[in-house]
Amino acid sequence: MKRLLFLLALAPPAGAYTTVTNEHVDLQIEYVGGALSGKIKADSNGNLARTAALLFDGPAGTTSVVRPADPVWDFLGVAAGQTLYYWPQSLVAGRTYLGFGADDGTIPTGTLASYYESDPRVESTAPWIKIALTAMRYEAAPGESGAADFSLWQTGGFGPPDVWMSTADGGITATDATWLLEGGHAHHNWGFTKRGYYQLDFKFSGKLSGSNVYIESQTQTYHFGVEFSPATLPVEITARGPGSMIANDPATGVLINRAGTSGSIALGAAVTVTQSVVQNTTTAATVDTALNTLRTGRITIGSGQAALTIGVAPGDGTLTAATEGGDLLLAVENAATALTVNAALTDHTTASSVTKTGPGTLHLNGPQSFTTLNANGGTTHLHSALGTGGSTLNVGPGAVVNITVSQTLAALNIGSGAELTLGSTSSPFAGDDQVATRIVPEPGTLALFIAATLGLLSRRRRP
Repeated sequence: MKRLLFLLALAPPAGAYTTVTNEHVDLQIEYVGGALSGKIKADSNGNLARTAALLFDGPAGTTSVVRPADPVWDFLGVAAGQTLYYWPQSLVAGRTYLGFGADDGTIPTGTLASYYESDPRVESTAPWIKIALTAMRYEAAPGESGAADFSLWQTGGFGPPDVWMSTADGGITATDATWLLEGGHAHHNWGFTKRGYYQLDFKFSGKLSGSNVYIESQTQTYHFGVEFSPATLPVEITARGPGSMIANDPATGVLINRAGTSGSIALGAAVTVTQSVVQNTTTAATVDTALNTLRTGRITIGSGQAALTIGVAPGDGTLTAATEGGDLLLAVENAATALTVNAALTDHTTASSVTKTGPGTLHLNGPQSFTTLNANGGTTHLHSALGTGGSTLNVGPGAVVNITVSQTLAALNIGSGAELTLGSTSSPFAGDDQVATRIVPEPGTLALFIAATLGLLSRRRRP
């Protein structure tokens, strides 16, 4: 499921954005330079870049409805009688009236070829533009917590709803899509299960007239405020250069949202502070930290997205939490890929922690001199010594930690079903196969000393 809870505010160009509310507005699809892309077309605000506009409906208490009991509404993600935050498909005075459009002339008539769309919700031939939902991210408003869901549907007459998208009915799949005619315009109902800030990623696709070549846009991220406005929106950068850079701006975060050409992502200053770094492309990316320091609260690889590396080689530069004594969250939501940290991981001024979440893999290759490592999901490979004997390793329930070099720890806490392995799995360093244990870790909290010897030991905590 491509659904992610953001615990931190995200961030825009120079920190400012336009709020679009209480009017007719379309997510407008255009064909420019041989590619499909998106913008925002609002009756009062005109054309706006999607990267610097927040689609908003509120204030608090004005957008909620109670979910009906009929099971046809189960796709919404809330139980019968619970609150849903609902943006209507029909014009209502004082409300945001949101749809999709391809009718402003930027897709000239005849650009797209007609084809038969076999989806059972369509089953007809026309010059279709497919609008596919590819990911959703969420930051909770004050008073909310946990994950959220999004849905898109239309209603008409007395029949059941036509459901186009839902993150609550098994995650985001190929069926989470709707279609628009070339030159067309349509409005939908938009449902959100909680107040907060949502990022919705779409891709637009179709077939070119004449050649019948299939074309698909890059990821188009739109920003939604559901009775809540974030402080900032994220700055979009490319996975590769030239010129891709994380700016030194503590008020903003970065969203790696396009492929780029070649080269690493640079840091904008000797000490670069950013709220978050989100890998949101299928192009592997590397952040060059050599001789510099990156401070951030969160690094994320989205579900289905490519690998991300911090530091070109082990020991290049430094990575720390954004705040003094804070936590650095490393979330790898793609189970099939890895986040590799070659930069030295350190405390930020006082005792700091690193927390790994998500089903994917984390490789810690550089020097480690922070106080606490919380491995709370997936697999973490610890390829260098954690601190100098005063650090704590917490292995959460069901998580795996593989240690490939000698360690002296102040404490080890192992959760139910967690696994601790001592060996050379995926180690980038020669000679790491000469690692085993002299003290067998038991469930609970204990001091652990691991010395270099011959052999391999794998230990799983009993539930």
